[in-house]
Amino acid sequence: MGRTGLTPALAKRFRSGRVSLDFAHTAGEPELAEPELIDGAPALQRWLSHVLDGADVRVDADDVAAALRLRTALWQLVHARTQDRDLPRRAVDTVNRFAVAAPPAPG
Repeated sequence: MGRTGLTPALAKRFRSGRVSLDFAHTAGEPELAEPELIDGAPALQRWLSHVLDGADVRVDADDVAAALRLRTALWQLVHARTQDRDLPRRAVDTVNRFAVAAPPAPG
């Protein structure tokens, strides 16, 4: 059982109702023996297509690197908030940089 009392398989299937939180949860978690879910462009395409209701999404290695930077920042913000700590400035800046960019359009 993992930290939450769920088996690792069930913990990975948890859906928060917020895509940003679900995305943050795609990282590998050694303590739960869970693999990285976004391990390259095909995996990111599958995940995005799933959360975008089957949209045809195309990504490249640069998109994966950017997505992983965003995911790390989201994870840091979630942990800071749940632990009643100040939000890390660098993580806030990263999320804000992504927020001002035009959203990706389905391919």
